[in-house]
Formats: sequence, structure tokens, C-alpha cells
Amino acid sequence: MRLVVIDFEATCLKNGDYDAEFIKKQEIIEVGMCIVEPEEVNTIHQVSLIVKPKFNPLLTDFCVELTGITQDHVDKGLPFAEALAIMEIFFKPGDIFCAWGNFDASLLKKNCELHDIKNPCEDWPHINVKQFAVDWFGIEPCGIKAICDMLGIPFQGQLHRGLNDASNIVNVLKQIQIDDCLPIGEAFDEYSKIGKDCFVNLRKKLEAGIG
Repeated sequence: MRLVVIDFEATCLKNGDYDAEFIKKQEIIEVGMCIVEPEEVNTIHQVSLIVKPKFNPLLTDFCVELTGITQDHVDKGLPFAEALAIMEIFFKPGDIFCAWGNFDASLLKKNCELHDIKNPCEDWPHINVKQFAVDWFGIEPCGIKAICDMLGIPFQGQLHRGLNDASNIVNVLKQIQIDDCLPIGEAFDEYSKIGKDCFVNLRKKLEAGIG
């Protein structure tokens, strides 16, 4: 079992703007991915790809400002099918899809449907790391930057860039394992099956010094 920590950046509109057709065809414009060995929470592979949008090819000013990804970047990006094929090179049976929220898994599903491509992660266990942190710490949902601040972790790189965000999620998991002695691999395996109820047994094991 390995953790595949993924963060996608996508075509987007300014908050308050609404366009049903745009949202229906929201597209991935950047892939950030860390393949993580769970025992020590070590990143063994990193992938960063710029993807050229097909259905909404022109980025909004808001999207450029938010992500720092420019029109020139995406114009020179990979077609979605090629980017997905590169991602698949790193996948192995038993991998767990991990992301900050459910958006990334939903976006991948949507983009595979838009391009009529089979979703390679469709049958994977999915861990919502944001909800995992909420359940473990008993806190309100928050962003990656906020959880880094809470744990005293320096935020690396620019917010809303795929590989930076994925790497910071890994740093959060690593810090939880160090500070709380929580075995992330075991916790994720149990959490993917039964949700936050797994923490009852995990806390008992930690208190007893088992594991």
C-alpha cells in the first residue's frame, strides 16, 4: 500500500460568478502528485504537469491571479489524456488516493468523462485528508495553509500550485505521525474502511504503547 497524494488546479471563475456550462466542463490545468511510502511518510516520486484545457481554453484573470498559472503555460501544456497516461506510470495496485477534500477525486472523474477515458483511480480507496484531520484533531474544516500554521509547519512554495499543495499535505501527515505517533499507513487503511471510528482503537493502542 502506498499513498498517492494528489492536488489538481482547475479552470475557475471569480467567487460569485456562476456559469453552469463552465462548471460542468471545469478542467484540470495542473497536476501535483506525491507517491508516498506510508511507514515513514517518505515521498518517493513527485510529478508536476501542466495540462492544456480543451473546453475552456482561455483562463480567467481570476484563475491566473489565484494560481500563478498563465495562459502561456497552459497553451504549452499536455493534453489531458497524455497527462493522465504519465500519472498512470506511477500507479500500483493497492494505492490509496489522498487529497485535501473530495474535489480532486470528483474533478478527475469529471475530466475522464469529458474526454471519454477510463478513470484509473475509479475503484481506489479515497482518503479525504481534510476530513481525516478534522476527525483526528476535533477541529473545524480548514485549508492546507491553516493546518500547517496550526501544526507549526512552514508552508512550502505558493498556495494553489499542484505540487506545492500536495507536498504540504504530505508534510502535514508526516508531522501528525511525528507529533502524535499516529501510524499514518495503518490509520489510512482503517479510516478508508470505517471512517473516524477507527480512531477509538488507534488511540487506545497509542495510549497502551502498542504498535
